[in-house]
Amino acid sequence: MKKSRIVIVLAAIVPAIASGQSTTATAAASAQAAAKADVPASFSAESQAKLKATFERARERQLPERPIRDRIAEGQARARVKRRW
Repeated sequence: MKKSRIVIVLAAIVPAIASGQSTTATAAASAQAAAKADVPASFSAESQAKLKATFERARERQLPERPIRDRIAEGQARARVKRRW
């Protein structure tokens, strides 16, 4: 009786663990794709590297990325206004 319980429990746990690992891999791939999309291509290589590191730190700490993107957009808007003058 105890062996059948162990088998049933293991049969339920193993697929859950396997799906959790694939979810983690999928999340990591999504994060990498998002990191590439977050950094404007018009920025210098140095600025791109700094922004990628900033986004990575935010992801590690599970912080929202939206404020960072908003700040980037503000800077780009300011630069456009300055170019007009």
